[in-house]
Amino acid sequence: MPNHPDEQSHSSASTDARQPERGRHIGILLFDDMEELDAVGPWEVLSAWTHFHPLDG
Repeated sequence: MPNHPDEQSHSSASTDARQPERGRHIGILLFDDMEELDAVGPWEVLSAWTHFHPLDG
């Protein structure tokens, strides 16, 4: 039975482990009648998270 495309062999998994992890992109949606805190609040939380946990992205 063929391997699933998401499954990796041991040798390719070890090669992938040495490659740097790609960053994450998170969007904050802006909408009509929004308050400043609707955008700044999530941005502040995510900024603090990356400061205290830099390996998480």
